[in-house]
Amino acid sequence: MEKLVDSLTALGFTPTEARVYLVLVRDGEGTGYQAARSLGLARSSVYAALDGLFAAGAVYIKDGESSVYTAKAPDQLITERKKAYNENADALKTDLESLGENRPSSSFYNVGSMEAILQKAAEILEGARDDVYINTDFNLEPLESSLRAAAGRGVRIVMFSYRRFDMDGWPVEYYHRQLPPGSGCEHHRLMISADEGVTLVAGGTGGDETSFRGVFTSNPLMARIVAEHIHQDVYIQRDGGTFEKRIRNGELLLGTPHEERSA
Repeated sequence: MEKLVDSLTALGFTPTEARVYLVLVRDGEGTGYQAARSLGLARSSVYAALDGLFAAGAVYIKDGESSVYTAKAPDQLITERKKAYNENADALKTDLESLGENRPSSSFYNVGSMEAILQKAAEILEGARDDVYINTDFNLEPLESSLRAAAGRGVRIVMFSYRRFDMDGWPVEYYHRQLPPGSGCEHHRLMISADEGVTLVAGGTGGDETSFRGVFTSNPLMARIVAEHIHQDVYIQRDGGTFEKRIRNGELLLGTPHEERSA
């Protein structure tokens, strides 16, 4: 029952209203006393819930018996609540967008979990119009539907990774390069630039999802930097290994602390 209570609460019921409604659906009809006894709740709270349900049209009072209630048919209730929810959500979306029209577009915003990172990545993909550039070794399955939807709109998707993915059948231009032997890199990353207008950069260490953090922005400079970075990775991969050989023999190294940390 608790799962049904949670679902009804999401549609606007209080927890007590949800429990009382479910009892009436199960039993067909009943009094407040019977519902309170069945649920183990105080009669005052049950009667208050019945008043709320009656006012909202979710229950009816049986004709001629003012203390006997019956529930509105679930299919009718859900249809009505769903319609009202969608209408309210659409109105809220319009009002919120209007409220945020003057918000600076070049600010940077942090996200603090793997779930939030993947949600933002999907949002960026779903808003892409022309081109998307990706560098990642993340599991891409949570983003597959968003990637396919973007490609279906005609968005060109270019992806680079140091991880070998099986991308057969995916609508992605995929480029792959192995890390140099012995690199032992435990850091995982996701970089996305869409239409060179919005960017997400995220990463974490090993299999510890609590370590993953990300930042997203509509700053055009950041978008260009990320897009350029991904292009350079692809150029190096298409070079055929010459660059990697020159890195391994030390010919191109600068002797910086960054190189030491990445080794």
